[in-house]
Amino acid sequence: MKHALLAASLLALPSAAHAVEPVAQPLALSIAARTPVAVVGAASGIGTAEARATGRVTEASAREQCAGFLPEADVAGVRDCAAAWLKQFPNDMIANADCRAGILRPVGGGSYRYAGEWPKQEIVGVGRSQWRGGDGEIVGTSTAEGGLSLSQQWETLCGASAKPRPAQPAEARPVEARLAPTPVAFGEQAPPESGSQNLWDHNGSEVWLDPGTGVISYEAAKPAMRAVVRRGSVLFRGRLGADRAVQGTAYAFKEGCPPAPYPVRGAYSRDGGTLVLRGLGPVREGCTVVAYTERSPHATLRFVSLMSP
Repeated sequence: MKHALLAASLLALPSAAHAVEPVAQPLALSIAARTPVAVVGAASGIGTAEARATGRVTEASAREQCAGFLPEADVAGVRDCAAAWLKQFPNDMIANADCRAGILRPVGGGSYRYAGEWPKQEIVGVGRSQWRGGDGEIVGTSTAEGGLSLSQQWETLCGASAKPRPAQPAEARPVEARLAPTPVAFGEQAPPESGSQNLWDHNGSEVWLDPGTGVISYEAAKPAMRAVVRRGSVLFRGRLGADRAVQGTAYAFKEGCPPAPYPVRGAYSRDGGTLVLRGLGPVREGCTVVAYTERSPHATLRFVSLMSP
């Protein structure tokens, strides 16, 4: 059924006319907007202080995502699109949560604290959770920010009714070490020390790379980008910390359009002075993303430290 996996944590409700037993849909983890979901194959501690779910992008979830923006008759296009997503996500995805303390470590990395619920008038659906990042700011619900993916993962791990005490800005901090990190299998090079910002070059623009919050943001855009981005625009959000490969969501910019998110992963060079991220970059028609491909100009992102000796 169309979009069944996107509502994977819900139960099918009986109709008034034909009461039937609820049928459980497969649990899933939302990776990012317009990305196939990871279908959960193993879970433990759901609803507890040590909730954990392991999922993987399947052929079915990849095909469903591709069929959402390709013509139904384009069988070959859906097949090739699904194959590309499976190539992009060959490994398991892991999300962890402390459902009692309101701590979430989602797929893609980062540390988030429960910040209450979105007001009904601001978001479709009642009871969707808000999340505060390591920078103390609440993650928005736009496609680029990804707050709804965090909410969906929390519902899978803890249930939609889980409502711990909301964290205040001063409480926002990295998740406790006891929450297991998401393992990745891309690169083994050691990145620079975390906990401080570093200035890097990205195609002629200067960007801040902050391992502490897992954010790469623009500091000074090159002339060709000044009409598209401003100081502080987020280019990447995810995992940048020491002793881990890099994984998260990058954002492609186009003048007059909202940023287009897409998953990337990569690694630092052995000397820590270069970072390369790769993923299936978005292809647009106007402002609408119509496909993702490794031939996109956004498929490879290269950063060179301006603070290396």
